[in-house]
Amino acid sequence: MGLVFAFFHFTVDFFSSFLQALSPYLIEVYRLTPREIAVFIAATSLLSSLCQLLFAQALHKFPNQKLLLLTALSTLTLAPVLFALHISLTLSILSFLLIFIANALFHPLGTSWAGTSNRQNGVAFFISGGITGGAVGPIFITWLVSTRGSLALVPFSLSVWLVTMILFAILFKREKHFQVLVSREGLNLKYFRLLFPIWFMVGLRTLFMSGLHTFTPIWVSSLGFKLVVGGSLLSGGVVLGILSNLTGNCLRHKIGNWWVNWISFLGMGTSILLFATTRNPLLIFAFYFLADAFGFLSMSSNVQEAHHLLPNHLPLASSVSMGFAWSFGYLLHLGYSSVFGNHPQFVLYSMGVASLVFALVISIFKDFFGKFSPYVQVSQS
Repeated sequence: MGLVFAFFHFTVDFFSSFLQALSPYLIEVYRLTPREIAVFIAATSLLSSLCQLLFAQALHKFPNQKLLLLTALSTLTLAPVLFALHISLTLSILSFLLIFIANALFHPLGTSWAGTSNRQNGVAFFISGGITGGAVGPIFITWLVSTRGSLALVPFSLSVWLVTMILFAILFKREKHFQVLVSREGLNLKYFRLLFPIWFMVGLRTLFMSGLHTFTPIWVSSLGFKLVVGGSLLSGGVVLGILSNLTGNCLRHKIGNWWVNWISFLGMGTSILLFATTRNPLLIFAFYFLADAFGFLSMSSNVQEAHHLLPNHLPLASSVSMGFAWSFGYLLHLGYSSVFGNHPQFVLYSMGVASLVFALVISIFKDFFGKFSPYVQVSQS
């Protein structure tokens, strides 16, 4: 079951990674401005994260969660066909909206399963499966569109859908009574207050990383690099993120979640500033990869911390530390891009500076942001 869910997560994040990688292509084909595509990416990401939060709270109303999982996987693997046909901007927008909504439906199901597995690093490995899909997706789609054209995505998407349906049938032939553990409660303010530092740190990390991922392909294209270079940067950064994600999870058990986040913001801010400054191709790759590695460092660590604090409310903990926190970050990203989106280099500079400033803030308010020890479980009585 674990390997199949890892593949499902790979597939979900694989298709979800297409939008940012294709931003220069969409700008060229549909005559969009950088601000317009950045706002669309941020708005779609915000919608997805809010839907994820709502889906997580509503899972208990659907007794047949296998059907929900099937719907999410089918929608996500078939929706790219609408973009590939290249009929209109409206259908392309609809394609990406369906992909992101299906992504939102999948994650509460998958993360809840990972959190209830008996393996110590269940969440980390599950997330790493998604990171792997997110790593392969950008370079694949930019290569495919650049060399074969968007229509080549049609047979590919149909093939992936068929493989996914076969694995789904095999999985639930064995797991006939599949049902993830879900909480029937709403967003409890008591629990949210406990998770607020995690929510805030994840939200800001989301702002900085989403800004980096959105504007990097646009920025390198403006420097004269080919479309596949932006895809390669996104893919390579996420590959390093796999190792960084697991490393951060291990560091959490040794030095605590506060240190993991402090190192993450400090390293991410420094690397983004260097990335936005250089024009050397090798240094562009090096500094971008470092920025992504530091950003991914705290991903599993914060989710594991939330799960440890609320072990009897895993969907709620996942929603606060993932979907709800991401929505906060994407909301900030949406507002920032709507104002400064036509200036990619300035956005990158400002994200780097802001990350360094926040590293200083959590150093000053260490008691607040570092008060949760990974070894202390919060009472839920």
